[in-house]
Amino acid sequence: MLIVDILSPCGGGKSGIEKVLSSWKKITHIKFRFIHLGLGIEYLEGYDEAYEYKVYDSSKNISEQLEKMAMTYANFIKVHGKPMLCVTLNYPIMSKVVKLSQQYLINNSEAEFKIVSWVHNDVNMYNSVGLGGIKELKEADYHLCINKAIIKQLKQDGVNDDKIYYIANPIVFPKEDYFEKINYVNGDVRKKSNKLIYVGRVSAEKRLDIILEAMYRAKSDWSIKIIGDGDYKKELFEIISYLQMDDKVKYLGWKDNPWDYLEDEVALVAASDYEGFLLVGAEALAYGRMVLSTPTVIDYIQEGVNGYFFNNEDGVQLAEILDKIANGEISIPDPRLCRESVAQYEEKNYIKAVEISLLYIIKESVKKNSEEYFELVSSFIDCNRIHEVEEVLKEAFIEYPLDYRWYYIKGLLAENGENFEEQLVWLIFVKLLKEINKEHITKEISESLDEEYYNIRNKKGLVVKKILNTAKQIFIEMINLKSYDVVFKLITELTSSSNIDSECRKIFIDREILMLKNILEIGLMQIKRTKKVVYPNDIKKLEDYNCIDKYKDNIKGFYEVFKEVRFYLERMLYGIPETSEESLAETILKYDVTPEMLLLFIREMVPLLYDDVPMYEKVAEYLKTSKKQGKNFSEYYIEIYHTFVHSVKKLYECNHDEEKKKIIFKEKKEKNFFKKIIVNLDKTKSCEIIDYERKIEKNDILKQGESTIVNYELKEWNETQRLINKKNEGVEYDEKKIAIIFCTNDNRMRLECEAYIKTLDIPKDFSLEVIEVINAKSMASGYNAAILNTNAKYKLYIHHDVWLIEENILIDAVEALQQNQDVNLLGVAGSAKINKNGCWFEKKDIDYGFVKVVQNHEAQTVESSHIGNNLRIIGKANDNIILYSAKAIDGVFLFTNKDVPWREDIFDHWHYYDISECIEYIYRGYKCAFWDNGKVNIHHYVTVDTEADVVYRLWREVFLKYVKEIDENLLG
Repeated sequence: MLIVDILSPCGGGKSGIEKVLSSWKKITHIKFRFIHLGLGIEYLEGYDEAYEYKVYDSSKNISEQLEKMAMTYANFIKVHGKPMLCVTLNYPIMSKVVKLSQQYLINNSEAEFKIVSWVHNDVNMYNSVGLGGIKELKEADYHLCINKAIIKQLKQDGVNDDKIYYIANPIVFPKEDYFEKINYVNGDVRKKSNKLIYVGRVSAEKRLDIILEAMYRAKSDWSIKIIGDGDYKKELFEIISYLQMDDKVKYLGWKDNPWDYLEDEVALVAASDYEGFLLVGAEALAYGRMVLSTPTVIDYIQEGVNGYFFNNEDGVQLAEILDKIANGEISIPDPRLCRESVAQYEEKNYIKAVEISLLYIIKESVKKNSEEYFELVSSFIDCNRIHEVEEVLKEAFIEYPLDYRWYYIKGLLAENGENFEEQLVWLIFVKLLKEINKEHITKEISESLDEEYYNIRNKKGLVVKKILNTAKQIFIEMINLKSYDVVFKLITELTSSSNIDSECRKIFIDREILMLKNILEIGLMQIKRTKKVVYPNDIKKLEDYNCIDKYKDNIKGFYEVFKEVRFYLERMLYGIPETSEESLAETILKYDVTPEMLLLFIREMVPLLYDDVPMYEKVAEYLKTSKKQGKNFSEYYIEIYHTFVHSVKKLYECNHDEEKKKIIFKEKKEKNFFKKIIVNLDKTKSCEIIDYERKIEKNDILKQGESTIVNYELKEWNETQRLINKKNEGVEYDEKKIAIIFCTNDNRMRLECEAYIKTLDIPKDFSLEVIEVINAKSMASGYNAAILNTNAKYKLYIHHDVWLIEENILIDAVEALQQNQDVNLLGVAGSAKINKNGCWFEKKDIDYGFVKVVQNHEAQTVESSHIGNNLRIIGKANDNIILYSAKAIDGVFLFTNKDVPWREDIFDHWHYYDISECIEYIYRGYKCAFWDNGKVNIHHYVTVDTEADVVYRLWREVFLKYVKEIDENLLG
């Protein structure tokens, strides 16, 4: 609970400040403790905690009592605990009392609270009677002001705006039917009489003598009703008697509800020497009566609109106003206008203003624990102050980032805005935090969260892309709050935890999120090493640069570095030589790759089944060698790298019981010079790849063989089919030629793909050509175009992000087809079964699956090697090559000796082109097979794209319709 103390020197009255404090009990989110240093707490009925001490004596000089008052409050705190704020009442000097109390607690955390002043009259007036002035008032950290005159005074004395809160005083408005009754008759304004009403304390400073003098001097006939009590009553009756006005004054004494006695009085009158707010004046307006007052009240009275001012101690001026009212020279304002002029002071509005002011002071000034943050956020929500909620949540995230409640509240705010995608993201984070911090969540809360999660999860119309983008945005916001470790934990759980369903988890398997995880891990390693975040303008040397600061707003840039460095690390792993133009060392220096970045890149690049220590060592040796060759690696850089390699070795020794494959580094050489054909399917478009090739030819540095660019105009599918059929009828295939075909839109990827192709062995007397198709509308259209531009009998269709890592792959594939004449299509991944729902990769069908691929999932590399128990052997090439029946072969590797048109008329996108081709082969009576030569032959970059997964499902429906039209029995 948020605790606020109200400290007063005394109490016990029945009007003014006591009446206001009685209304504060309606503030529900703050626990008030009332401490009176003098007697009188009876008016605080309804409050749980009210304390009175017989310490302050109003008959004595308050300055002589300060130490005793301060010690009393300090002891109170020691017994009852500290508040978050202490509001000091009545006098400016009370702020000094609390400041002294804090000094008595100076060696104790109990002194860590803020002081808030709350005086109700002119500060100079207090100072003139020894109750403290502006100097004592400024001992407070913040100030609640009931009128704008006090605000002006504080500002003139140098107090900043952000330390001042205007709260005025509350008014209880009459009910509408009562308001109508006392102000209107049949819709017309009820006629008023020459009568005044006074409500308030009967004391000398209220200057009732001035009011009576004005009535006496007025030429018109006036009477007054006085409701109140006080020590000036004797003098009041003496004046009434002296002026012979007994028949003009009706004295009712104190009344708890003075407005019940309101009749046809035209105005409330007040002639005080000073007033803080004149609460009864605002109440009179709320009841539809104008106010006549000295100019001590300036906040709500508008001269000539809802009231009139007369000078202090000037009964003559007030008499003139009364005569003008009686003569009709001053019009009586409409009661509703009077009521509306003080609407902001209606009690419910006042209570809200006080609560928000106190909450805002707590938010701005107080060091809070997690429970107090929660109370503060809850309070602002109930006050509908969403901006403040967001500000407090931001602080709470920073101070207590693993507290699930902030995430849950954000979800509630999203729900209120009907942003169900964002709500789902926050609920997912809550579920993940359950796993990270189980002790903070009870069973009841856990079950409630699960129920709410599934309710949102099952809402129709959720937009996957919006969910993903929301998560990214939230992560970046949290990173900007320096919550690096939390975001790293959340992403780790998000992409691997079983606490959310797999379909939902797939949404977040996204390249940018995975790269962000890497950025954070690297940054956390760097922070641990340097013990601080190193910002760009502080950078002294490359090794101290923090990855988070550099790449949090440029994740795509990080991915490009990540990809480029991994290309060279993979070359090192597979023994592929570096190009003369670039090298790993030059790439590291070019992109400012820190030791931590390099270490993580290696870890993510080496397949999980392998012992990665040799790779770390090989890179370490490479860095040393490069240094000897003049590359600019500092000793510090290599030292950091070596330290980590050493810890990796120790870790591996601890886990030696895990049997892992050893990495074998085998240096490969470029062995073949292939003819290269670039097929451009849209010559009207500019293309980086074509421009690059022409530049190579122009500079005459192409060493790999002939390169040809073919601008091929794309035909309609029927025309393409006709051309293919005609070609098949009369074409003379080169029985000893292999064409490797891939579509590409990435110059860097295709060059890397070529680097691996150059190291392949080919069958004796065979030739090799590589056909690269650009600007293809779809994979199928690109492959059809490639068929028309080669006479090779054997064709290998791959992706441009597939590395052919086994040197003998082409020799083994050709032999497999030559030894098995009834097989025409080979693959390395897929299934012997296609479900009725169009899937071939479901877990339940694992016994029908086949995979022999190293898969690079952009943030993790795995070796997948599996042969299902239900696969049927349909042939062998030799003792080392076995063929298994296949129905669905993945397009990462399709090797064939028979041309069958690709269905570009149906699959004019990038999905199901491969499985539909298998259907086309099977429908024509050709066999498809997986081939196993005992090796993993390819390394594939698996594109992580949530949107692509959604599109894939759409194309699955197209595929199912297509199969049913051909032969529904092909499913299953």
